Amino acid sequence: MIVATRSCIQCGKPLTGRADQRFCSTNCKNKWHQAKYKAAEAATKAVDDILHQNREILLRMLDGKMTRTVSRNALELQGFRFAFMTGYRKDEADRLVHQVYELLWFAAGPDHITLRQVIL
Repeated sequence: MIVATRSCIQCGKPLTGRADQRFCSTNCKNKWHQAKYKAAEAATKAVDDILHQNREILLRMLDGKMTRTVSRNALELQGFRFAFMTGYRKDEADRLVHQVYELLWFAAGPDHITLRQVIL
């Protein structure tokens, strides 16, 4: 008869004890959870950095104005990444409005984007 051996998911040492045991020690359990947290933190930090960069670009392009229309190319040249936003919705005119924090943008023709700052 072959007996299946279980091993620690962190270090690989054989496990003895409860059938649902996953770690050989508290130390291994802590290391595994810390590594898992760090991977998730790195992924969210990368996205958050892009969102903050997009926000800074929109603020620069608005140049102190509440609303401004700019070329799509001008945003792309600044490094704006259109796929990253904090939300989107349809407005009263049935336009798709994208949002990065308190800043909005929507298409104003094939090659232009209207930017708008929302007062919070």
